[in-house]
Amino acid sequence: MDRIFIDDTLITGEDFRHVIKSQRHIVGDKLEVVLNEEPYLAEISEVSKNSFSVKLLEKIEEDTNSIKIYLFQGYIPKKKMEHVFKMNGMLGVEKFIPTITERCYEKRIEDFSNDRCYSILKDSAEVSKSIKIPTISNNMEFKEAIEFSKTLDYSVILFEDENVNCIYDFLKDVDVTYPREVSIGIFVGPEGGFSEEEVVFAKDRGVKSIRLFRNILRTEYAAFSAISSILTYYERTKYES
Repeated sequence: MDRIFIDDTLITGEDFRHVIKSQRHIVGDKLEVVLNEEPYLAEISEVSKNSFSVKLLEKIEEDTNSIKIYLFQGYIPKKKMEHVFKMNGMLGVEKFIPTITERCYEKRIEDFSNDRCYSILKDSAEVSKSIKIPTISNNMEFKEAIEFSKTLDYSVILFEDENVNCIYDFLKDVDVTYPREVSIGIFVGPEGGFSEEEVVFAKDRGVKSIRLFRNILRTEYAAFSAISSILTYYERTKYES
């Protein structure tokens, strides 16, 4: 069943075109809507030329994810960054923080907190049946991002030359178990990776250096792999509890 995010029971614009024009829904059809971060089963009650209305039937009870992931993605070209938003938006990232590092080679640094990127995240949240659309912060310098990460419960930096700690070691040593609420920051480098100096700076401030596995991934896939591993571990503890 389709899910859409709404601000009101009268729906216009892109959501109208998607639900009525593309999906061919009619009066009486049911769909899931999220209003004020609350999911509901709703019924299409009226359709006009440029809008449709829904009637909320009942609230949907869901076991929401208590892990808040903050993704500090090293700045990469626009299309690749949008790919990061699309993939990791489906995993329920709380906030994306584009991070300016030593090896960001872009001549022009763009701001990603715009309508296009919001639309990408909204689509990912709807596809994955989340109840919250991730947010994108303004760009941060690396050192500023490290300082911000101190406000989180745990933070890790993905470093391909890490020879001691893998992501399993991190999960073994921290309390990431259901149903505990926990915030985790994940630092992913740009296409050239992090410098040794950046990794040392992060470690000196409490950020744990880890590798995923021996294979080195492209930067736009690294976060997806790391977050998937964390969520899989968390879900396992849920079923074991």
